[in-house]
Amino acid sequence: MMTTDFFIMILGEAVASPKELSKLRAFQPELLCFAASEFTDQHISFLRTTQTPELTANDCNICQEAKNQAMKNPQTTVILHKSATGQLNLLSFRQAAGGCHHSKKSLVEKLAEIEEMLFGYRQVSQLQPLLCQAIVHHTLSDKDRNWIKSLENAIEQHLRQASLKVEELASIACLSKRQLNRRLQSVLGVTPAQLIREVQLQLAWQELANGKPESVIQVALNSGFEHASTFSTLFKQRFGRSPKQCLAQ
Repeated sequence: MMTTDFFIMILGEAVASPKELSKLRAFQPELLCFAASEFTDQHISFLRTTQTPELTANDCNICQEAKNQAMKNPQTTVILHKSATGQLNLLSFRQAAGGCHHSKKSLVEKLAEIEEMLFGYRQVSQLQPLLCQAIVHHTLSDKDRNWIKSLENAIEQHLRQASLKVEELASIACLSKRQLNRRLQSVLGVTPAQLIREVQLQLAWQELANGKPESVIQVALNSGFEHASTFSTLFKQRFGRSPKQCLAQ
């Protein structure tokens, strides 16, 4: 019976060389590190991991979906967390910016980044307010709160580049659309679409309140909205004031 948490890290092929992988595996004993290509029935370490009693069939399916994401984008790093009493959850989903090999990080930088992510999960995440706090209808356990925070982080990172669809969030969370909807309804009492929309609007509110955006259109684009008119309407419905009014202050 497992008595402590452990983590599974899945790396796209452009993230680490085989030599670096071996060093990453020695980094922390509770961190199981795999290249996406190693997630096969022929890889001994992977087989040993998935055949342990702690990983359920559903956990293995989540691992497989995370592997698919890393295979699609070689710059992807996925970290999954398995608690002593719960199911496997997404902890971190990161995609490096373009320019694959020219901006490749050193092993020291990778180790530091991993340490930061794990430390942040264990020590800091509980102190950070949820962007979607205003629409949370249920009391959250620490485990559920950390899962929601990881989804918010993934949504925020994605929105910097483009709008986000529910099926894309489900894929990032290593769940099917139905599974994601069911779990969010159980944990938060909202749908995935409602969560994405609330994160978008809260990010826009933060930018208007704390930054100096050039225009309402820029805020809309930064928050993942394709049309400024739609953004302005939804923003006013949510906060009772238009983005233009907030920008003028």
